[in-house]
Amino acid sequence: MGLKLHSIETILFDGKDREYNVMDNPEKLIVPRYFISYGNGKPFISSEVPKNYRHHMVRHELLEFEKIEDSPTCCLQALVSELEEVPTIDRNDYIPFRARTFKSLIDFLKTKNQLSPLIHKLHKSLRYLESINPENNKSLF
Repeated sequence: MGLKLHSIETILFDGKDREYNVMDNPEKLIVPRYFISYGNGKPFISSEVPKNYRHHMVRHELLEFEKIEDSPTCCLQALVSELEEVPTIDRNDYIPFRARTFKSLIDFLKTKNQLSPLIHKLHKSLRYLESINPENNKSLF
């Protein structure tokens, strides 16, 4: 059976309303916590992701897969742009949350394919988040 559609939401991206699916995991499939993916042009995201964070994460996916040329830093480039859109008041909570989502995804991918080129891209983003994590007293914002 798999993931179940929770709702369909929209985000304004590149001047257009874009739909994305919010998914439940009723069968507790083994997926990264707070998962997000770009599935054939329509992102989907875990219903566990706090509602006020979803559009930032979906915007990241759309940027990475539709606007930024594929490269070793495309994920990091999308992340930097994503963080610029997060209101200053929310960054102290959002940055550690995103670090946890990247860590969870990396751990998940390592169990599936330790040689996945995506892991290297994700590590760059995770290291950046750790370098600016306010919990580490190193915030650049």
